[in-house]
Amino acid sequence: MPILMYQRLSLEQKEKLQKLWDADYQTILKGKDNGVPYLKYLFELHFVLFGKTCDHCTSKFQGYIQKIKNLNRDNIMSKETKKSESNFLLNQGTTIPVRGTSIAYSNANLTDEIAVKLLAENSNRKILFAKLPENVDELIKAYKSSEVKDEEKAEGVVLGDKTLTVEQAISLLDKMKLKTKATTLAGVSNFVGKLSDEQKAELIALASEVKDEVPGSDTQIRTREEVEFDIEKLQQDLQDAIDNDLTDKVAEINTEIEKLNEELKKFE
Repeated sequence: MPILMYQRLSLEQKEKLQKLWDADYQTILKGKDNGVPYLKYLFELHFVLFGKTCDHCTSKFQGYIQKIKNLNRDNIMSKETKKSESNFLLNQGTTIPVRGTSIAYSNANLTDEIAVKLLAENSNRKILFAKLPENVDELIKAYKSSEVKDEEKAEGVVLGDKTLTVEQAISLLDKMKLKTKATTLAGVSNFVGKLSDEQKAELIALASEVKDEVPGSDTQIRTREEVEFDIEKLQQDLQDAIDNDLTDKVAEINTEIEKLNEELKKFE
């Protein structure tokens, strides 16, 4: 487990950690503390304590909570002496902020794994370190290689327990009236990662209703909501065509609406 001494946490982080210790599972998953979701505390502290955290992977939330619950002041502080064995040490007083978050790394919460990640992102950060291992360049190269392999393994946009294609994810975002210019797996995943907790929850709920593709078929089984959404969109297009006196277009759209209405009957 990455080492973080309790006494070196900020006062605010200590208070958040204590609130997570005191709260039950359901409160952490669904409750708020003065309007702030407990999940926000969970993601922040899990990232600081354990590194990589996925704030839209609902299947992992229980595990995150369990890891936080398994901590206590004693077993955190008991590892204080091990910190001196770290292969990485920042210059005194140096911190490295994580852009776009409130997280910053110092010698209080820096682990070897995180240090390699920070250097892989920007090798110029070497000047910020008072101590580096002799094989630091090899460690950076190995980390970058593993990152590439992880990206190659990614098959789609992960939403809860579902993995959707980029097109499917964009379609769901459109339903929620959320527009993104991203068209790649990395771009859409990054966009999803920046959504609010409420938006992610709604998106994951929609994703859970998406049916998997039937083996050997080029078509996908759609949900009632997807068909109804397409009908609603076509009805808007129909009104535009009527307003602009586009007779041929009106007939074409009406034909499409009739087909969708027939498809909708299958759900009755």
